[in-house]
Amino acid sequence: MIGSVIEVKKARKSHTCWWCGEQIEKGHPYIKWVNVDGNDFFQVKVHPECQKAWITLPAWENEVQFAEFKRGTTEER
Repeated sequence: MIGSVIEVKKARKSHTCWWCGEQIEKGHPYIKWVNVDGNDFFQVKVHPECQKAWITLPAWENEVQFAEFKRGTTEER
């Protein structure tokens, strides 16, 4: 289950993008959401362009690995 999707206008610290593995620099925007699966809870943080690329994948391809794709595209590394 995915919780609320939140658009953060300005990062207060650096984060690693779940999609491309590149840094989301302090002061830059990012998208975050919370996943809850049974007792598992984790946050996903991605560049806005990476989030757009991810949602264009067909549902059956949404099981992706961390840093599997290039920033903002569905092209694999």
